[in-house]
Amino acid sequence: MTWHKWIWKVDTMPKIQIFLWQHFYQALLVTTTIIRRGVNLNPSCSHCLEDIETIDFKDCCVTKRVWDLDVQHGWISPSSFVNRAQDLLSYLQRIRSHHTMHQMMQKVSFLLWSMWKCRNKVVFSNEFFNPLACLLTTKKAYAEWRI
Repeated sequence: MTWHKWIWKVDTMPKIQIFLWQHFYQALLVTTTIIRRGVNLNPSCSHCLEDIETIDFKDCCVTKRVWDLDVQHGWISPSSFVNRAQDLLSYLQRIRSHHTMHQMMQKVSFLLWSMWKCRNKVVFSNEFFNPLACLLTTKKAYAEWRI
């Protein structure tokens, strides 16, 4: 089963499922997507201002801190943690076979959604990206969804 079929099986909010679909079809409006569509923009990441902003949330040095905090706080197990060398799709396919796949997929989807929302606050509201606040927002949204 391909990712676009099983991503819909993850029990999460519909807006997060649509977000994941857009993410994996590279339809999210990040700088590289906008440039690919012909608009001339500064390609710098809105978080760190150093790297090129891509759709892959694990490449940015700021969002890497969120992934690291997840592992440090025990929210995502280190055995299923995304390796910096692998892409996000490979990571999701790997945890699909994990014994707690359903819960892990939910957590990762909420984490990606929170990082996207925090990124948008940086871009559109000039807010500072706080990795710990992003993690806490993720945990809160996940807990509310589970209830």
